[in-house]
Formats: sequence, structure tokens, C-alpha cells
Amino acid sequence: MDTLLYWIGKIQPSERSLVGDRAFYLSQQAQVGRAVIPGFAIAAPALREFLATNKWSEPLIGELLTSMLHINVDNVQQLKGLASHIRQELCEAELPETWVDTLEVAADQLNSPVLIFRPCLVERVISRGAEYTQNFSQISGLLESRVCRNNRYSLSRVWKETWAELFSARSLFYWQKSGICLQQLDLAILVQPVWNAIAAGSLETRSDIWEIKGTWGLGMSIPAGKTVADYYQVNPITGRVQQQTLGNKLIAYHVPVNQIPPKSFIEYALAKNSHDHSSDLPWEMEVSVATNLDFCQFIQPLMLDEAQQQQYALPEPFLSELIGFTETLVADLGERVVWEWIVCPGQKIEINTSADFNYQKWPSLQLYLSQVISWDSTPKPYPNNVPNNVPNNLADQGENIRDNLANFSENHPWLLGVGASPGEAIAPAFVISDYGQLPTTIPPKSMIVAKTINVDALFCLKEAAGVIAEQGGMTSHAAILARELGIPAVVGVIGATKKIRSGQLLLINGDRGKVFQMQSQISEVKKTLNQLPQKTPVSMNSDPYSLPMSLPNNPVYNNYAYNNSGSNSAYNSAYFEAIVTQIMVNLSQVKSLEKIDNLPVDGVGLLRSELMILDIVGPQNPQNWIEAGHQQEFIDLMSDAVTKIARYFFPRPVFYRSCDLRADEYLGPEERNPALGVHGTFSYLLDSSLFELELAVLDRVQNDGYTNINLILPFVRSVEEFVFCRQKVEQTGLTRVNSFQLWIMAEVPSVLFLLQDYVKAGVQGIAIGTNDLTQLLLGSDRNHPQFQHIFETPHPAVKEAIRQLITLTKSFNIPCSICGQAVVMDPRFIDDLVRWGVTGISVEPTSFETTYRAIARSEKRLLLEAARRE
Repeated sequence: MDTLLYWIGKIQPSERSLVGDRAFYLSQQAQVGRAVIPGFAIAAPALREFLATNKWSEPLIGELLTSMLHINVDNVQQLKGLASHIRQELCEAELPETWVDTLEVAADQLNSPVLIFRPCLVERVISRGAEYTQNFSQISGLLESRVCRNNRYSLSRVWKETWAELFSARSLFYWQKSGICLQQLDLAILVQPVWNAIAAGSLETRSDIWEIKGTWGLGMSIPAGKTVADYYQVNPITGRVQQQTLGNKLIAYHVPVNQIPPKSFIEYALAKNSHDHSSDLPWEMEVSVATNLDFCQFIQPLMLDEAQQQQYALPEPFLSELIGFTETLVADLGERVVWEWIVCPGQKIEINTSADFNYQKWPSLQLYLSQVISWDSTPKPYPNNVPNNVPNNLADQGENIRDNLANFSENHPWLLGVGASPGEAIAPAFVISDYGQLPTTIPPKSMIVAKTINVDALFCLKEAAGVIAEQGGMTSHAAILARELGIPAVVGVIGATKKIRSGQLLLINGDRGKVFQMQSQISEVKKTLNQLPQKTPVSMNSDPYSLPMSLPNNPVYNNYAYNNSGSNSAYNSAYFEAIVTQIMVNLSQVKSLEKIDNLPVDGVGLLRSELMILDIVGPQNPQNWIEAGHQQEFIDLMSDAVTKIARYFFPRPVFYRSCDLRADEYLGPEERNPALGVHGTFSYLLDSSLFELELAVLDRVQNDGYTNINLILPFVRSVEEFVFCRQKVEQTGLTRVNSFQLWIMAEVPSVLFLLQDYVKAGVQGIAIGTNDLTQLLLGSDRNHPQFQHIFETPHPAVKEAIRQLITLTKSFNIPCSICGQAVVMDPRFIDDLVRWGVTGISVEPTSFETTYRAIARSEKRLLLEAARRE
């Protein structure tokens, strides 16, 4: 390769196809004297040369960009398995030493401890034997940017990670459905420093309106869904702001420069632990900006005080300068321009407190462009001549789909909320405006839109493609239901039932809390998608990675709904290293078992009974259904479901949590304060009939030989409540099995002060429920969107309560597990849990892999720390 790197400010027009649009347009602006964030581009041909010259264990990898790879994107497990395999092969391969040397020298010149790698897709089209390229800025959001530490290992690793974005499951799905052949693709990478910013955001122009978004700190918090940005509408003719809305900016992200270990220490640690670099170090080496910002320890949040939350992040002088910038950019690049900006002193600054986000503190602030994308200057669509081995009409049909999906650029959602269940889905909306009158039938593969989603809506969601709710957060029942069912969900979407109409085609991203409006009508999409040609299936026996493509079976074709919510079943247990801490899963349905095939699960830490019960009785009060004479039917149906789960895990333990239905969760009597009302074991004192039926179910499971079943009592307020329940358990005969264990949920703070009394009364273990424990300790409604930041990172008071509970259980010699979103929302918390000695951690299947690896890293760190002390 003649030239590997091209510097911003020196890129010539003839080099545009080598560097991609991001670097090319930014370089243009630098050449005319505008302030831009510096950087360089890794040339697009580098990926092809790397694939062609490396010695791969499987020929498939070297031929990714030169062969016609047909993928069965309808089979999610196969698709994810293939994507994972490609990514693993790419990341384990060695880059040429000269390339890494060149990158390291260039990165040092950027003088920043943290860098961002921005992928830029460059599409190569072959016409009449000649090659030319075109840049697809409109779908740039499909490929995620990544941040990393500025050291040799991290640079090499994240370079390959960024290349691997081209072959992610989502990307492969898109290329296949859009009729884009991998032969036609190249990938350039724009590398820039991450400068601490006082404020940052984006600006998008159209012929009729300009839209500006801004927030405190690093702008990556906006696409990650961590803040709701300040919003401005500008009249492009007058250049005046005609509407502005203050955002919801509770936190600001920054790079804690003084907390990042020096480069010399990192290189030493990597050399000393070369067998597994990343897992031995106490910080993440690289991370996806959009989906995994919570995992990144070198980009951290700061809580903003109330005064800052009520201020616009962009003051008038910079707002005027921004509008002036835009006028010249539109004149240069056309009326469709998207660009990102930051306000900073143009040097490394240290931000340690919220007070540092202060314009008065920094005298030499400047407005910088960080990237520029022009949609108007993108070359025209595909030529009529395409490769001979591609059907003639495939390119045009792919372009139609691309035009539809281009409206979903990930930086420009229609509505924002809280990402509550991971994955993406495209489906027509079904709006439930009056939750008190649930419809009897809901069209399958619909996008359910409602003010709130409670557990009695389970039947609505079982066939849904996704969920949008006005109320709720990560720990709400809408979120828990969606994650259990494996469908994406966005909650806390203000005014969703008023802004969305039934039948409207939507795309939601449950990772980032975004809702996109699909401009085409469903009939047009149906026509476009159904006309795509069907590939000839390829035998799986000849090449396990040359997968058949069978379009008619995909729900996007039959039901106009695409769902990519994620499953770990493609992983093999050999993929996971051994750990000491037990890792279990939270379940509530038999069908969820398919999500954990081949995973090294130690059992079920929380088998929620509520969803299983409501799955049987339907949308009604379970107590009324049982009192109508269905007692034996209840025992038969519940026993069948619980037995299937116990049989699947036998002899691994299954902890069944008895029913805890609150007044706001099913069609029952209303209560003023359901969270503190009649539920949990207190409700058993008033009427134990349902609890006794549940015990009969567990007794039958035991009698069938599945002695791995155990019981957890929910929301226990007093020792007296526990004693009452224990006596019922003993009367049923469950304790005749020596291995049977009776636990309680540690959700009510009083458990911390009375644990010794509970143990004396017969408690054999506790499961810490972080959702309710946080809610009650901090007086914060877990279902209120405004309080979600409290549940995203464990509060010091909550952490201290959990630490004391774990310490007490160790002194009383009983096990202690933890379940709830706190572990998933902030994996760094796992370090503390492992250090304190938690017995087990239980998470939902979609979070299993991430949690497993976090536990493995934590255990290695403890061993490394112990070795260093010796």
C-alpha cells in the first residue's frame, strides 16, 4: 500500500475515495481556515489488503470482500454465529508491524489519552470493467464508532474492531436486504482525539428548517440516549431561532484524564499479561460509543447541579457563530448537511466536577467542527451496469430499501426515550390510548404503543415486534416484560400515544432509546421487499459459513416487521472461561429456555411466577380466576411449566419466587400507593389461597423427582410474615427434601437491620433485589423516567447497603445472590460485588454474556492484586 494514513487538512479531491466522506469534508473545512478537530484517515484499501495477505485459518475470512457470500439472515442464530466468528477471526489476527508502527506514531501526534475511531463506508461499484467509488453518508449510523486508550495494543485492537463493524449481524442483515454485495464495500476510518468539551452537539440542515441539538460535556451522550439534548429550530432564510426547547440534561460525560493510567504503565501491564491483555486490566480498553457507554471507564458521567440542568448548554454568542458557520457550509456543500460541533479551549483540559462546565472558567473557548456529512453531494445511485453475478434489478430494489432506511439515520430519531430492552424492530404501530380497556385482540408483529405496560398486558406482547411506552424506566415492568420476551422496548417516550397513530410504520432501537419514523407507507414497503429475488440455497454441508438465503420465511416479508433483539444461543460454552462466582438467569417463561442453549448457566436465580400465572389466567385478576373454581387447573398448568424449567436445569438449582402482584400491575382494585400497598408476603396474611396453590405446585414438582426446586419469598416486611410463610411451607411437606432452601428477597431496607432475626427464624439465603431496594432507600419511583439516572449507576447509599448485606450473610454462613438491573446497568459494580464475596449474580439472558465476562475480569483482577501484594 502506497499511503496508509491521510491527515485532515491535507486530503486532496482525488483522494476522497480513499478516505471516505467524513475525513474528506472535514479536511475541506480545515483547508479554508475553519476550526476542526484534527485527525487522520486510515485508507479504505487497507482492509482489502489485510484480508488478502493474511494467513487465515479459514479461507472464508480472506474472501469476505471478493466472493459472493450468501447469508441466511432469516436465521438469527446462524447470522449471529457467523458475525461473531468473523469478528473473532479479525480481532485475533495480527496487523503488519509497520502499519501499527505508523498508526502509533500518528496517534502520538494527536496528543490525547483517548481516541475515537469513526468508520466511513465507501462503496465500490464495478461498471464496464472499471471501478469507481461512492460514499454512503446516509447510512453512516449503521456502523458504530469506538473509543479507546491511546496505546499500541488498544490502537491495534480497536482498528480491527472497527473493521469488524462491516460484518456485524446488523450490517450483514442490511447488506443482504439492500442488495449490496460485500464485493462492493470498502471501509475507511477517521481517527480523532477525544477532547473534553464544555458543550457539544449536532446540527442538521434541510431546505425548510435547521435543527440544532446541544448538551453539556461530550456529545456522544446524545446518540447513546443518556441525555435529552437542548433543541433549536432555525429559519434558514432569516437565520433566526424560531423555536427552542430546554433538554433533560441530568449528567454530562467527560474524560477523567488524571484517572487514566500513564501509557508506560499500560504497556508494561500488557507485556506482563500478554496471554489475555484486556481482562487483566482494571479498565476497558475500547468500547462502542453508542451502545456501551456505561461500560467505558475512561469516559465517565458527572451529575449536574440543578442550576446547570436549567441552563442551555450553548449560550447566545456560540449559537450565533454556529448559525453563521452553517450558512457557509450549506453554501459550500448543499442544503442537506449534518455536522457535529464542540466548544472547548482547543487543548487538553481536566474536568473533574460539574463546576468545570462553566464558560466563565475557560477564557479561550472556541467552536470546532468534529465531523461533517453532506447528503446532497453524494454521487447518484447505482448505475444500470452491476456485476454479472448479481440480478439486474437487485441494485435498484436495494436502493429503494436504502432510501426508506436512510430516514433512520441513528443520529436523527423522531422520538427519544429510555432504551429498556435491547434490539431493533420495524413494525406498524398499534396504539392503546386507554390502558384500562385493553383490546381483546392485537395484530401480530405490531409495535405496541401505550401510556404504560403492566404484567397483565403479557398476552398483548407475546406476538408484538416491539414496545413503546410513555411511562417507565429500565426497571419498569414494560422493560422487564420486553427483555423476558426478547423484544426491543423504548420507555419514557413523552406523548407517544398522541404523536403516533395506529398503522404508522416505525423503527425502534431498544439499545439507545430511539424511535424512527418510516416515511414510506406499508404497502410501498411490502411491494419493495417482496419483489427482492430469492437466492438459490447453498448446501450447508459444503461450507458451514456459506449460508442459504430464504427470504419468504422472514417476518419482515410476511408481516412487515423485522426484529433483531439478540440471543446468546449462537455461543458455545467453550467460548467462556471458568469463573468461581455463580452466574444464574432470571426467567418467567418456558420459551425463554431457547435463549440460553449452550450457555454455562449455574441455574435460575429468579423464576418470576407472576408472568407464568398471568400467562395461564389471561388479562384478569388471578385471584378471581382461581375462586371461580379453577384451582386444580391452576396446579396442573403451573406444575407443567415449572417442571419443564426444573427438568431443563436439573440438578442445577431453580429459585421460584412466589407471586407478588401489585395493584398497578393487573386488573385489580386500585390503591393510592401500589408500591407500598398490599402485596408481597403481607398479602399472604390476608389471603393465603394463591400462595398455598403455588406451594402445591412446587410439591408436585418435587414429587416428580426434581429436587432442585427452591422458594424465594417476595417483599418481606417483617419476621412474623416470614414465620407465617415458613409454617405453610412445612405443612406442604417441601422441607422433607434436605436440599430444599427457603430464601427471602432483600428488597425492604429493614432486612439489613433484622437479618440475624430472619436467620434465626429459618431464612437459608437472601436474594438482593436492587430495583426495589434502590426505590425504597432513595425514595425514587422506579417507573418514573425522570429518576432513571438514579437506577443507572448504584447510589453510594445503595452500594453500602448491599455491601453490609453481603458481609452479614458471610458472617451468618448463608448464601447471598443479587438480581436486578444495577448489575447490568453498571458492570463496574461487579468489581465491588466480587470483592465483597457475593455468592451469585442473576441476570436476564440478554445480559448473560456481558455479565459473565465482567465477572471473569473482576476475578482475574483480584488474583492479580493478591499476587502483587505477595
